[in-house]
Amino acid sequence: MDPQHLHLFLNHVPVFGGIGALLFLAWGLVRRNTALTSAAMLALVAVALIAIPVFLTGGAAEDRVAQQPGASMQVAARHQQAAVAAMVGMTAAGAIALTGLLAWWRTRRYPMYPAMAALLVGIAAAVLLVRAASLGGQVRQSELRAAQAAVSAQLK
Repeated sequence: MDPQHLHLFLNHVPVFGGIGALLFLAWGLVRRNTALTSAAMLALVAVALIAIPVFLTGGAAEDRVAQQPGASMQVAARHQQAAVAAMVGMTAAGAIALTGLLAWWRTRRYPMYPAMAALLVGIAAAVLLVRAASLGGQVRQSELRAAQAAVSAQLK
């Protein structure tokens, strides 16, 4: 499997997996359920780890897409910038979640504050991930770019 295929194969995991992990984390916090909260934090760490190869294979995918007709390199550049921000956010959320898990495993006390911090940072990261994914979808699909331009024109 080449880097472009790996990028396309894995790129949905951080978006949907991250949103799912955040929903479970919020539910675990609301219920004050240690098992659910810790499982959601572990899922957030896993999503952050999967985001790394997605990010690292993006450059190779961009190089390959640049050779294809209909690809917008301007959109690809915006996608890359959005991906950097999303990667930083998701890595931060995963690191906070991992820190909270390690503290919980050591003390066996409910990890409310690290979980809340991971949730807040994770929500920001999810917004950035959705933006990066939206731009990534527009790189080759000119119809998506046209639809986005029409929505932007209506908002002005």
